[in-house]
Amino acid sequence: MRCEGFRAKPGKTVEPGLRIRLQQGDCEREIIVEGVRNDRRPAPEAQRLYRETEASIRRREEQAANRKIQPAHWPPATRPSKKQRRDIRKFKQEEG
Repeated sequence: MRCEGFRAKPGKTVEPGLRIRLQQGDCEREIIVEGVRNDRRPAPEAQRLYRETEASIRRREEQAANRKIQPAHWPPATRPSKKQRRDIRKFKQEEG
């Protein structure tokens, strides 16, 4: 997490107008704090206390479109062969 371009610790005090850049999975979001509450509230109410910048939204949408274009490189959904199982066992025994 970064606040105003500097690395921030979890105990950082947040005030309105603060620009925060945070990582959520593969996406990086940039938000601006618009309000602060001291009590714990439901997520929809908390979401009204910040807004995401237009550049951040555009960047996230481009990344999502690029992920859809690229083929998924998942291994085939088959069981390992006998040789592959032996190799897996051998690998695990070397670790331990």
